[in-house]
Amino acid sequence: MNSFTDTIFLYWSDDDDAYVGHSLSTDQVGVGDRLVDALAETIRMIEHARAMHREDPEIELFCSAPVEVVELAKQSKELPKEIYEIAHKMVHGKWPEYLQGVEFGELLSDEEFNQLQFSAEIHTADC
Repeated sequence: MNSFTDTIFLYWSDDDDAYVGHSLSTDQVGVGDRLVDALAETIRMIEHARAMHREDPEIELFCSAPVEVVELAKQSKELPKEIYEIAHKMVHGKWPEYLQGVEFGELLSDEEFNQLQFSAEIHTADC
């Protein structure tokens, strides 16, 4: 499989009442209630477009986003790579199902919070 690099512009749309992800290289669009969902949906759309192109090279993969989207994207801030990593895991079924509906920073009742348990593996270079 060939390497592929793209930029996805993410923004809130009042018209859609949702976050929108817009691929600048392929003009694929994804929508979601959360930023990470819009990013994941856009990644899915790009991967679908790539698969269609691999099956039929006559199908054009690269199609620039509209100029106004590209111009707005130039003013955007870089998304932390950790958000991309989460979206990528969601697309490929590697994000835990029990976290699918959990909003980052959302307030849970004490009972709900007490039922969630997490652990993290950390690595350090020097001790």
